[in-house]
Amino acid sequence: MGFSTIPSTLDSSTQSIKAQHRVINNISANLAGASDPDRSATEVKLINDKFGVRALPGQRISDPVLTEDVRLKTMGVSYLATMQETHDEIMRQFGKPGDQNSLGSRLTHLKTRLGALEDAPSTPGLGRDVLSSLTKTVSGINNLGKFFQDERMSAENGLQDSVKNVNGILQALDTINKDISIATGRGDTTSTLEDMQDGLLKELSQYIDIKIQRRGDKTVEVTVNNGKPLVLS
Repeated sequence: MGFSTIPSTLDSSTQSIKAQHRVINNISANLAGASDPDRSATEVKLINDKFGVRALPGQRISDPVLTEDVRLKTMGVSYLATMQETHDEIMRQFGKPGDQNSLGSRLTHLKTRLGALEDAPSTPGLGRDVLSSLTKTVSGINNLGKFFQDERMSAENGLQDSVKNVNGILQALDTINKDISIATGRGDTTSTLEDMQDGLLKELSQYIDIKIQRRGDKTVEVTVNNGKPLVLS
């Protein structure tokens, strides 16, 4: 009977060694992935029960406050980048103040030439000068009109693409929610799935202002500001 305790003792020691090995491997993986912003760190906890020391499935280390702060900053940067790009293009179309090719300078020049023509209509070459100035001004106005028309079409096409992208992200989030729920039920680690979930939420936040509610089973509920749900499952 005395020999019957030897296998269980060996098993307990082997299990403890394996548990410690998992902790060490997890620390190494965290260090290796520290520079990857799309990968979160995980923590392997040890428990001591009647079977000896055991390692629990790795749990993802996340900071909800930090995640929300990153989401808001991502939205802010995306908005400012779009505004800056639009502002720069409009300034290019109108021209810099004082630039002879700017729309304002062309209008000023045309006004001056028209005044001169009114004061001295018989001045040689003045009529051609006025016609040339008028042609350039009209061309600038037409180009500006075409620019805004193109921007409108681009915005409409971009909106269609954005809607398609948002729908794709929402479908992916719904699938990941289900995968996380299944994995949690089986007791499997969900760290990789949660990293994918965070990546999709970050991408979604660049299109629309969303609110995120994390459930106890690690799935998420996504709504817009008016409370309309986007992802519930």
